[in-house]
Amino acid sequence: MNPIFHDDDLLRPPAVEKLINHALRERSPLSLVRMGDGEGMALGQRDPFDPQFAKMRLNHFGPACSAERAGEIAAALEEAFAAASIVGLRPEAAILRLAPEDFALASPDFMAKYRAAFAVRDRPFPGYKSNLNYNAAFRLSQMAHQFVRIAPRLSGRPTLAWIHLKLLMSGALARLVRDAPALGLVTCRGDVAATIAAFRAAAVPPGPTRIVDIPDIYAKAAAAGADPADWLAAMERVPARIGSVSPGEVWLVGAGVLGKLACHHVAERGGIALDIGSAFDVWGGVMSRPGIMPLYFMGMDGERGEVPPALLIGAQLAALGSCASAHSCDTAAE
Repeated sequence: MNPIFHDDDLLRPPAVEKLINHALRERSPLSLVRMGDGEGMALGQRDPFDPQFAKMRLNHFGPACSAERAGEIAAALEEAFAAASIVGLRPEAAILRLAPEDFALASPDFMAKYRAAFAVRDRPFPGYKSNLNYNAAFRLSQMAHQFVRIAPRLSGRPTLAWIHLKLLMSGALARLVRDAPALGLVTCRGDVAATIAAFRAAAVPPGPTRIVDIPDIYAKAAAAGADPADWLAAMERVPARIGSVSPGEVWLVGAGVLGKLACHHVAERGGIALDIGSAFDVWGGVMSRPGIMPLYFMGMDGERGEVPPALLIGAQLAALGSCASAHSCDTAAE
């Protein structure tokens, strides 16, 4: 994967679904992971931008996560991206080019550098622009910086970071729930997991479903009274709780930054792992990304600011019906 990529380089949703279906049919490993600003800041724990990264550790992992522990997470995260079959990227990864010393600049000087990065003529995404505050601009710039740093190690093919919403809206994720001979779920959305498990249990023959329940994102868990050390330990135990994986076994993972490590664990053992993040929220009727989701859902039936009813997990599975086995189902994008 080249450090600079263009719109034409990106895998479109039908191509991504085709690769997933191929892995399912051949029982071959596959990992789809996505890199956003949180992952960029986590990867950056190995770089000397202490004030910003100390704040990031607190926001993402809580006070129980030391600098040393964050560095270990960063190293494992880099391995997960390096080994992934498909890597979801934000457009900023192709546009922003800031030098390491730029991140130490005061806010006005940093923002001048940031805005200058969007003044280039040859933009890989025509019309793309960004108008963010300093904190958001810093995170996105660091994400792009980390992408350039690790790009020589990446062997996977690129797609956009919001591919999980595209796959949800096309019904590809629901079809995978129906067709996977064995399915695992890593999510804090217990209602969604229960609906999926009940649907698969009612199939003929029933489809096995394993659920690894996790706490909500750190900020919400902490607000609800969770102990930071317990939260971090629970998230770091996810790969061990997944344990052994059979070839062709599918895992849908919604576990934030640390979910990428779970995806790597599954693919290393021959399984198919998809980092679907906030797709679990959409399935559960939660508009958890109000800045981006309404743009994808525009034109669909439903109340403004709410998830369209057709995208709820129950509605999507009801529209599909049941299926006896993956071999007897007609899968899309073949």
